[in-house]
Amino acid sequence: MSTYLVTYTFSPGTASVRDDTRATHRTWLKSLLDDGVLKASGPYTDGSGALLIFDAPDVDSLSSILAGDPYVPVAAIDATTITEWTPVFGPITD
Repeated sequence: MSTYLVTYTFSPGTASVRDDTRATHRTWLKSLLDDGVLKASGPYTDGSGALLIFDAPDVDSLSSILAGDPYVPVAAIDATTITEWTPVFGPITD
């Protein structure tokens, strides 16, 4: 299992669609957290995006997971960046 940082980039033009879909998006995130796939997530305070931390076997598996985000079919995400990461300290290393 590898750890990945996922960065979502949002634009002001998609704010209303994110607002309309946020509850469903967060329910989806909670299910991934409960399954142990998602380790942490949250939006940037300036509204420009969000950071999500996942454990997944590989990038292809993670991409399949991300395709299930309710934000995807409503085009609420302007860009997604996936970076493999090696945590050294902290609770995510558990």
